[in-house]
Amino acid sequence: MAIVGGVILVIMIVVALFAPWLGTIDPQAVSPAKRLRPPSSIYWFGTDMLGRDVYSRVVYGARISLIVGLAVAVLSTLLGIVIGFFVVESTTSPLLIFFAVPRVRSQLA
Repeated sequence: MAIVGGVILVIMIVVALFAPWLGTIDPQAVSPAKRLRPPSSIYWFGTDMLGRDVYSRVVYGARISLIVGLAVAVLSTLLGIVIGFFVVESTTSPLLIFFAVPRVRSQLA
């Protein structure tokens, strides 16, 4: 499964990098006369309610998806490191004292 996920991620990165060359029409171009067109040779995925090319929007949307995904991964990793540091610091000191007591008692006897 990891290989399949890696292949999908590589494909998304390639699509995001080459979006200007893979996009057929400007993804923001509104053309009400061409709204709700079915898939064809001109509009590979058809058009939406505003006449925008759905294929171009998907290709350019890969960039945003990758940026958001990377930002979430980095921020959650950093937050986890900070929380983990404080939790370990606050829980290990009492535990070390608790576990040290039996050793002290056994050495005194």
